[in-house]
Amino acid sequence: MKSENILISSDSRQLEAGIVYPERRCGESCAVLFIHGKKSNQELYRSRAEEVSRSLGAVTLTFDLSGHGRDSANFRTFTVADHLNDVVAAYDRLARTSAVDANRIGVCGASYGGFLASLLTEQRTVARLVLRAPAIAHGVKYDSDEAAGHWSELPEPYDSIRALSTYAGNTLIIESELDEVVPSAHVAAYLNASDRTSHRVIAGASHAMSQPAWDAEFVNATVSWFKAL
Repeated sequence: MKSENILISSDSRQLEAGIVYPERRCGESCAVLFIHGKKSNQELYRSRAEEVSRSLGAVTLTFDLSGHGRDSANFRTFTVADHLNDVVAAYDRLARTSAVDANRIGVCGASYGGFLASLLTEQRTVARLVLRAPAIAHGVKYDSDEAAGHWSELPEPYDSIRALSTYAGNTLIIESELDEVVPSAHVAAYLNASDRTSHRVIAGASHAMSQPAWDAEFVNATVSWFKAL
C-alpha cells in the first residue's frame, strides 16, 4: 500500500490532503472520500482510510477543510459555502486519480462532514454514502456571531435533509448511542428523508468515538457498506 501527501486547490486556497493507493485494486478502481467534522482534521481519518483501502482495494482520500488542520487559526474566516467548495474540489481530485472510476466513488462524512457529504450528492456522482452522526444546518454551532451569520442568509442551498431526499443511492447512517453533540432527532431527520437509508447504532459510543472498540465498529461498518461499490 502506498500513500502520499498532496495539495488540492479550492478557489484560491490549498488544502492539505492524503491519498492511499492499495496494493490490490478493485478492478477499475473504486474509491472513497472521507470528510471530517468541524474542528476535526484529516489525521483522525488516515488510519480509517488505510483500513478501507487495505480491505477493499479502494483508493482513499482524506483532506483538511479550510480553517482546519494546520490552518485552524483561520477557522472563523470560512463559510459553509467555502467548505462545500472544498469538498467538491477534493471529490474532483479523487475522481481524476489514475484508474479511479468516477462512477464508483463512495463518500463517508462525519458530523459537519456528514452534512457536507449530503450536500455533495446534489453536485457530484456519489455511488454510496456513509453519514456518521450527521449534523444539520441549524445544529452546526460556530464560535462567533459573525460565523453563525453565514447560515442565516442561505438556508435553502444548505438543506442537507432535502439533498438526501433526492439522492438516488443507498445511505448508511451511523449513530452514537450516547452522542452528546448531535441529537438523535437530527439522525432521525436523515433517516426519514429517504427510504434508501440503513441505520446502525454503536452502543455506548460518544460523539467522538474515543474508545478503540467504537472506532473499530465504525470502520468495520464502513468497509462492509462500501463492498458494494
